[in-house]
Amino acid sequence: MSDTASKKLRTESEVTAELREIAAKANRRRERIRQEIRKLNQSLASSSKDTPAPDLFSEFSNPAFKAKLPFPFVQTVPERFDIDDGDDEQNWFYMGREKFAELKKSFDYIRHAGRHDVLIFYGTTGYGKSHLLAALVCHLAAGEDKVVFIPDCRVFMEDPILYTIAAMLFAWAGDEKKQQEIMELNDEGEIYRFLRSERGVIFVIDRLNALEKKKDDDESIAAEKTRLRLWLNKLRARHKAVLSSSANNYSIHNRKPQQGNTIMMNVYGGLTKVSLKSNNSFVKSDAVAEADGSSWGGL
Repeated sequence: MSDTASKKLRTESEVTAELREIAAKANRRRERIRQEIRKLNQSLASSSKDTPAPDLFSEFSNPAFKAKLPFPFVQTVPERFDIDDGDDEQNWFYMGREKFAELKKSFDYIRHAGRHDVLIFYGTTGYGKSHLLAALVCHLAAGEDKVVFIPDCRVFMEDPILYTIAAMLFAWAGDEKKQQEIMELNDEGEIYRFLRSERGVIFVIDRLNALEKKKDDDESIAAEKTRLRLWLNKLRARHKAVLSSSANNYSIHNRKPQQGNTIMMNVYGGLTKVSLKSNNSFVKSDAVAEADGSSWGGL
């Protein structure tokens, strides 16, 4: 066997081992999310013996509510989520947000509406939009929904195929046959064809503004951002989707409310700004990340 052929086989073997590890981790992570949501429901039921148990969705809208949940993605967790070092489950803290009820209502609308299938969720930096989306994904993942969650388009750009496959392995966690099909996908075209053949997939894509052209981008980076943004649009085109971005996203502002198949929800009001000083144990503020240069426009 030539050195080139041997190197190729080793590389393929390493990739297969990595994907199998990601698949196994996705299976464990989704089961942990189901367990945690189940425990929260049981806790609510046991604390309301003489009255109807409060709905967990309502609790997630209560500013007094706090919960620790496994992060619904098995690769790198975005810096804006405060994860303890060495925590294999990548648990993150969620604090109730009043806007969660509106987000859930808007999502349910596009889910069941024939005319609208995209919810654009946008607004000012530092108001916890990413945490709201992650909480929504946890709720969906606790059931049987196939949720392809892209939590950070900035990191997605570094290796879009592996990032998307990792998200898909989580979406089909527990389905060994589908996970095997996903692990055999080799390029963007194969990923697109797989998702085009599926029904009932939900896309949740955060920080889309990372794929917007910046003033200091050279031509190759700007072109790659455009290409990846269009590819993501193709992937989710036949499915329901929640797309999140900052208020300065030009592509978002070029859309009109209720345009085509899209509805829009903003978080300029009715959502308490996350404060790192007052809630240090629960969430890292996007505003702080932006101040130290680690944010890409902020969501």
